[in-house]
Amino acid sequence: MDMEKVMERLEQMVARQKADMEECRRKEKEEMEECRRKEKEEMEECRRKEKEEMEANRRKDREYFLVKLEFSQEKTNIMLATLYADRKTDKDDMLKEMKAIQENRKSDKEDLKAKLDANQEKAAADKEELKAAMQYMRTELDDKIQHRIENILAIVETDSSGRK
Repeated sequence: MDMEKVMERLEQMVARQKADMEECRRKEKEEMEECRRKEKEEMEECRRKEKEEMEANRRKDREYFLVKLEFSQEKTNIMLATLYADRKTDKDDMLKEMKAIQENRKSDKEDLKAKLDANQEKAAADKEELKAAMQYMRTELDDKIQHRIENILAIVETDSSGRK
């Protein structure tokens, strides 16, 4: 009779231990899922911000380029008017100036393109750096979870061997 009670108590203890372990696993799984969800949201927010910043930079670069272009066109138009007014006297000098302006415009355009390319490369590098940081955080989290699981298993084994 006593043996049956002891066995019954042992079975109850094992059942409680299993239930506790399942609850712990469930909680850890929920925490892990919550962490992953938060990481995903943070990554999406970061991507969205990067995209907005890139778009803003592109708009600024485009606006800057258009203003420069408009200014250069106005300057060219003024020079053309002067050229036509003084056509007979300053023809050669004016042609040289026009060529210089065109070269400057070409140079400005190339500079703007180079800046845009540099911004895009920086954005890509920042994105890669962010990916690496997120991967490191995931690895660290996985290591912590593995360590917790090993600790729980060690406790369970200790409890199991101590009760036998």
